[in-house]
Amino acid sequence: MKRMWRYWAPLLSVPFVLGQPACNNADRGGASSIEGELKTMDATERQALLDLLKGTGVQPEGLRSIGIRGIDRNARAIAIEGGHVIGLRLSNMTLTDLSPVRRLTALQALWLTDCGLVSVESLSDLPQLADLNLDGNKLTSVASLKGLPALKKLSVRNNQLTEPPGAGLPAKLTLALDGNPLASATPTAAPTAAPAAASPGGLVPALPKADGKVSGKGPHSVAGTLVTSTAFSASGVYDTLSGAKMVRVVKAESADPTVDAELSVEKGRVRLYLEEADRKNFRFVEATPGQPARLRGRMVFDIGQYGTLLESVDGTAEMVRYKLFRGPR
Repeated sequence: MKRMWRYWAPLLSVPFVLGQPACNNADRGGASSIEGELKTMDATERQALLDLLKGTGVQPEGLRSIGIRGIDRNARAIAIEGGHVIGLRLSNMTLTDLSPVRRLTALQALWLTDCGLVSVESLSDLPQLADLNLDGNKLTSVASLKGLPALKKLSVRNNQLTEPPGAGLPAKLTLALDGNPLASATPTAAPTAAPAAASPGGLVPALPKADGKVSGKGPHSVAGTLVTSTAFSASGVYDTLSGAKMVRVVKAESADPTVDAELSVEKGRVRLYLEEADRKNFRFVEATPGQPARLRGRMVFDIGQYGTLLESVDGTAEMVRYKLFRGPR
């Protein structure tokens, strides 16, 4: 018995749950205890966070505590360093007052995606903010953005912008503005013609069942791969589309599958789906005759390949054209 006890005694000191190995925060993708992080926060910034979340039904304790590099992979997350908020991601909620953000002066990354925003006038005077993402809102202008001297990346995809960002932003800035009805050239239509509307679209947690049917022989083409630095492009056309159809275009390899997508249809209403950066939701845009649509996102993974899902919304659609592409890297 003494010999058996010598072998078992060390194991009894290790905490575990039956059927589940013990783990720590590092095993959860670098996430740490949100309660502990919040206790270290500057009192002014903690109150600012409470004010920002007021009316959303979300409490600070409901955010995931992560490192700043994990902002793009978590829909609701916060990064705290030295008692200050340096990164914040809020998604799929309604934010009515952004003025509390001004009190988070240490922010380096701020993602407010699918938050129903119609104005960003309160987003100013954030001296360290380098990454600002406002995708999936209802913004018609971001010209009021100012006081952001460190800004390097601004993404305002899938909004309703009719004008580019204002002159108050840094000159060397990476912009992502696709999915907006921006006027890139002088219109050739009559002055009384109505401006083009933004592509209808939305966000869903799961793709529709891919049990639809297509007809037609194409053409379909693929050029390039995801694992090289060259350009990649995949395009095709279907004579008819009924229901939802998965379109697989390239072998899934260890490379970023983010692409731009274009969709058009001559008859009917068609949606194209891509995956969000957080890999938890899918975004779609909708095309109708004379109103093509554009979207950026991750290609959808299915049976060892990447591609997209096309869906005919009302009955059978005709002459459905798609294109997935990215430039050289």
